[in-house]
Amino acid sequence: FRTIVAIAMGGFVRALHTQRQLVALISANSNVSLVLEQIAREMRTGFAFCDDSASCPPNEIFFTNATSEIISYKYRDIGYGVILRQVTKRGVPGAEEQISASNVNIRYLNFVLGGGGVLPARITIQLAVSPNSPGSIAENVTNIQTTVSARTF
Repeated sequence: FRTIVAIAMGGFVRALHTQRQLVALISANSNVSLVLEQIAREMRTGFAFCDDSASCPPNEIFFTNATSEIISYKYRDIGYGVILRQVTKRGVPGAEEQISASNVNIRYLNFVLGGGGVLPARITIQLAVSPNSPGSIAENVTNIQTTVSARTF
């Protein structure tokens, strides 16, 4: 009887552990989806990406938004990877704000600038995300890529 209880408890504990990992992964992916939507929404009405050149570092992009503020999105490692947003108004840079949640580990973030000239800017955002929570398996990495086209010419 004890053997059956031990086997059942082992399976139950393993199922709880797997459920926690799954919840952490879903939470991380959900947060990154919201962050990507925020970035994409602002980029769609933006212009002068990287001062209309392809000179942005791969893990940072800056542009002018619809209200003539200079917006910067960038990756930073603070013990885990985060996405930061900074607003510069009338030449005065504001504080960098972390827009990804603390339970999310951004593994990498790249911005690839295309288009320009006669065509509107086209920005491809590439990132990898994993949960940043105790007990989560570090190999649970989700790679995401999306492309945003600016609406201004």
